[in-house]
Amino acid sequence: MEFQNQKGFSLCELLVVLAIFIIVVIAISSLHLMTQQAYQKGQDLAEVNQNGRVILERMTREIRQAKELVTELPDALDSEIPPQATDSCEFEDGHGPEPYHYIRYFKQDKEAKREVKRYYFASNPDEFLPWNATSSEEDLVATTTEGPETIGEYVLDLKFWGSPVINIFLTLEKNDKKIDLNTKIFGRNL
Repeated sequence: MEFQNQKGFSLCELLVVLAIFIIVVIAISSLHLMTQQAYQKGQDLAEVNQNGRVILERMTREIRQAKELVTELPDALDSEIPPQATDSCEFEDGHGPEPYHYIRYFKQDKEAKREVKRYYFASNPDEFLPWNATSSEEDLVATTTEGPETIGEYVLDLKFWGSPVINIFLTLEKNDKKIDLNTKIFGRNL
C-alpha cells in the first residue's frame, strides 16, 4: 500500500498557523486589556469629578446662607491662591432656625469634613452664645461639636480665601487621576 494520495499539513505549515493564531490572540487580549484600563481611568475621573462637585455644592449652599464668618479669610486681588489661604472655614449658619449654630468645613485624612459647633459658658451649657462671647466673671467659653461627618473623599487640598467674595480651591486625586476645582461664593448675608 502506498500513501501517495494522502493530503495533510506539514510541520512547517502547522507552526506558521500556530504562530499566526498566537499573534491574533495576543493582539485581541492586549486590545481588551487597554479597553478595560481606559474604562477604569474614565470611571476614576468621573468619580473624582462627582466627589468634587458634591463637596463644592454643599459648601456653596451653606456659605451663601452664612450670617457671619468666624474664620478670618485673607484677601486676594487676583484668582491665585494666596500663601496665607486657610484650610478650614467656620461660619454662623443662616439657614436654620436656631441661633448661634456654627458650621466648620476642613480637610482631614484625604476627606472633606463638616462639623457643627455650638458655643456656651461652662457655667450654663443650656444657653448657646455667639463664638466671640466673653464673660466678665472669667467664665470659660466651651464648645459642643457634632461630627465631623465626611462630605467627600479623595481630597488632596482644600483652601479658602477672600472677602466678601469667598474663594474655594479643591484638589482631588484617585489612582493618579487628579483634578483641580474652584469656585467663588458671594454670601447673601455677609
